[in-house]
Amino acid sequence: MTGDQLFTRADARALGRCLLASLIVGGVAGVVWQAVAPKPRVIVVDGKLRVETLTEAYAGADMTFVFVVVSTGLIVALAGYLLFREGAVGALLGCALGGVVGSAFAWRVGEAFGPQFGAGATISGTAPQVNGAVFDGPISLYSHGALAVWPLIVGIVFGVGYGFKSSRLRKQLLASYGAPAKL
Repeated sequence: MTGDQLFTRADARALGRCLLASLIVGGVAGVVWQAVAPKPRVIVVDGKLRVETLTEAYAGADMTFVFVVVSTGLIVALAGYLLFREGAVGALLGCALGGVVGSAFAWRVGEAFGPQFGAGATISGTAPQVNGAVFDGPISLYSHGALAVWPLIVGIVFGVGYGFKSSRLRKQLLASYGAPAKL
């Protein structure tokens, strides 16, 4: 193995670990999204379930998803940047690809953990059929562009990190205050 290789074993390890971590964090993010997102109201009308269509809950669910994936993307990117300095290319690729996979997984997990019924579903015979009864409906992601937010955050974090690492400001700070102590 020579020093001029673009992709090393350390990069491959970092890529795999970042992908796996992103998938796990994506599942947790989906559960969090389901728990905190505003839900559309479902109303019982003549024994059928009617989802309220004119509601802010849909936009609220999309914005909550964006907030959750920005947070998780920031956590994964910072962890990847700080933990895998030796496999930097692999960490960047793993976190970015993991962001794509993780946000899609968060979307599907979040929808799967919510109530499951289709439009015009009827209430079973044992359930109370009270007209006007209201309960929480399922959430869904309508703004699919939100899936690109996590990889975008990863790119920003790595870009800022590597930009600062090679910047004139860092060199001036090191000259003024000295190198940080090794732990």
